[in-house]
Amino acid sequence: MRPDNAQLLISPLAAYTLLSGLSMVPELTRGSLAARGPSEVGMLVLWLAAAAYPQNSSLAILAFGTRIVWWLSDLPFTWDSELMVALTDLAVVLHMIADGNKAADGVPLGQSMRRMMGWFYWFAGFWKINSSFLDSRYSCASLYFASLLDAYVPAHMLTPGLTNAAIAAAPALTIIVECGVGVLFLARAYCSRAPRCGTAGVLLATALHVGIDLTPPPNNIAAFSHKAALRYVWFAPRGSAAAIYEVRAHPLVGSVYVAVGAAVLALTIAAQQPASWAQWTAAPLDALRSTDVCAVDWHIVAHCALSALLVRALWLGEGRTPRADVPAEPAPTPLVHVLTLLCLLWCCAAVVLGTLEINTPNMFSNLRMQGGTNHLLRVPTSLLHTWRYSGWAVGDDPFSGGVVRIEHSTSSHINELYPSEFTAILTPGTVRLLAAANHSGRHFNSAVSRIVGPFAVPPRAADAPFVRFTLPAFEVRRLLRDARAHGDPFELTYTSLPNATGDERWRTSAKGRTIRLVEGGAGGAGSCTVVAAGDGGADACQPSDLALAPFPTRDFVARPLEAALGFLQTWNALPILREGDDELHCYGS
Repeated sequence: MRPDNAQLLISPLAAYTLLSGLSMVPELTRGSLAARGPSEVGMLVLWLAAAAYPQNSSLAILAFGTRIVWWLSDLPFTWDSELMVALTDLAVVLHMIADGNKAADGVPLGQSMRRMMGWFYWFAGFWKINSSFLDSRYSCASLYFASLLDAYVPAHMLTPGLTNAAIAAAPALTIIVECGVGVLFLARAYCSRAPRCGTAGVLLATALHVGIDLTPPPNNIAAFSHKAALRYVWFAPRGSAAAIYEVRAHPLVGSVYVAVGAAVLALTIAAQQPASWAQWTAAPLDALRSTDVCAVDWHIVAHCALSALLVRALWLGEGRTPRADVPAEPAPTPLVHVLTLLCLLWCCAAVVLGTLEINTPNMFSNLRMQGGTNHLLRVPTSLLHTWRYSGWAVGDDPFSGGVVRIEHSTSSHINELYPSEFTAILTPGTVRLLAAANHSGRHFNSAVSRIVGPFAVPPRAADAPFVRFTLPAFEVRRLLRDARAHGDPFELTYTSLPNATGDERWRTSAKGRTIRLVEGGAGGAGSCTVVAAGDGGADACQPSDLALAPFPTRDFVARPLEAALGFLQTWNALPILREGDDELHCYGS
């Protein structure tokens, strides 16, 4: 379709602003709009205004800038995808300010976006190159593939040979796809004459994320897919603007994209909720009237509709441009390099140093972030915790204390946050497939309880055995501080592991300094007992024991490094299912 109304044509930056505004509708209407606070309602109104007037640069800067604050306001309890959005929003704001009138064409901004997304995907795959992820008996990839097989492959086709082969191949295939997307994106980012690499990367990433959309609960994170896909606009900026023009000039085209998204949503309902699908097919009007629209994950529709538009954008623009006709991009500005460095600090340095964990792109990676690395290339993790380790004693240093193993807890606050088991949500078929492949069939993800809230985690059965787990000392100190603030009595038994690092058997069974803490609650008497003193440890509890030491203070003057980086830590619990295991079980994020 050729342009017939020049007023409907918009710049690449305006196209991105428009799509960003529309993306906030499913983000801010999940659950119930009535339950949203004034700030969130105001955010929605602001973004709808930005979508209605996408070429208004002042309004766009305000919208993107406000969203940066919104995403970062919950630090350190934020998802990696939210930090990705905050970084890319920062790129938009800074480029609009620095590039002035040239910002609309999005050339420097596109350079920053492509580099940031390339490194994000590369490291998402790179951190999975570890011994535990590649072992299908422990890998998070096994969980994803087993749930997809159970939901979408007919039962008569699920032979033991097929399922075991698919689950065994899942880890390597996941790494190949994620690293492949990263390589293709980076090839396009650093070589303007390689647009087909960007096209291939977008198509491969789209296939990956549609698979995530289709994954049954609790790993159906279409919101993440939607956020990521929105940034693919910068791999086809001119094509995206042209595709949006088509929709504005011919609204029926837009209805086709929405129909694609609705079809994918219908597929997930039919496969994962057969009873609901039977009701929809038998009495669609009654089903429509009884549906809680706020409970539907509209991110599935939004992401798949956006993906269809992006495929059209690739066809209209960069996807069909002959290589010889592709103009060379100008040299990257200093701002492009600064933003790329920020992204690398987040994707790589934060993992290596151990300043962030839950909110880095190491999601579902089985990467050992506590007590030494399991990466096949021996890339270290959490070096600050290793360098600052001086024994079981803790002080004001948030990186002190090493790794702590929680042996038992009766604290309702601690137990509702860690280790956050989701096995009850997995279907019986998924658990059977995993068990047949020698996987535990259990699923843990404490990031959900930490970021979303304990209400999102299935409650632990009263008669269920306690699942031991490990955390860095800083996270345990925060748990103790908050548990005491609740005022409920509880008991906690923990072991401060000897040395800063060790292997998986060390993490699960090493003898260290074990202490039993009894808290009497508000006004109640408590006690601290040394169960095992550990090498060179005192037989009585000491003020520097984690059980008695106060939570560290944040002093930007006396300890600027610790104050700036140490208090951003938020950690997943690493569960312990069997002593003697050589590999780390999947722990989510």
